[in-house]
Amino acid sequence: MTKIIDNDELEVVKLQKKIKFKIKNNKFTKFYQFIKKILNKKTNSFTLEGKTIIGLNDLIKSKPLSYRKACTLFQSLFLQLQDLQSHNLGVLYFDLSDIYFIEISDDEFYFLLLKTDKIKEINNDNLEILETLPKKSKLFFSPELKSLKSFPKMISFKTIFYSLALITLHTMKKITGTLDVENHIESFKETPLYWALQRCLIKDVENRTLLYI
Repeated sequence: MTKIIDNDELEVVKLQKKIKFKIKNNKFTKFYQFIKKILNKKTNSFTLEGKTIIGLNDLIKSKPLSYRKACTLFQSLFLQLQDLQSHNLGVLYFDLSDIYFIEISDDEFYFLLLKTDKIKEINNDNLEILETLPKKSKLFFSPELKSLKSFPKMISFKTIFYSLALITLHTMKKITGTLDVENHIESFKETPLYWALQRCLIKDVENRTLLYI
């Protein structure tokens, strides 16, 4: 038995061929209800017949994601962001360690945001930032997050769209330093994921859109 997550909100335990979830009563209950819906579960304690649960940071250490898995990553986080926004909640940026890959079989797998420390309430389409953000996550910051110099600060909830695009690109070809976006997406130009990322990578935050078609 290996404990993957154990905090006041969620407990996830990996057994030999099973993954056990226990969702605890907390302020993010509605968020976790959507995760239950994704996994097709109805109770707060449930078991998956899964062979793998691993943090995204560890998953890509051996090899990058395939195009298919990168599309699933983008779509999965896209749906979770939409659900959060329906509850007037948003996320500042993504970190590799916030996201978990769950594999039931070769044809059934999920990417889920299971950590809630970056979730904030949306107020007039903005998120409030009270203090300096950790530099270790800077690779996935939007341009407006990188330019912050004073606090507290209000920033558009759409800031996360840019971070979503960057983390998707990173998982397809691990990059350190600065992501060279244009060169990086050339290999899958004109695909649905290409256009979805382009919409997220618009520099003007107010014009960014989250759309995958």
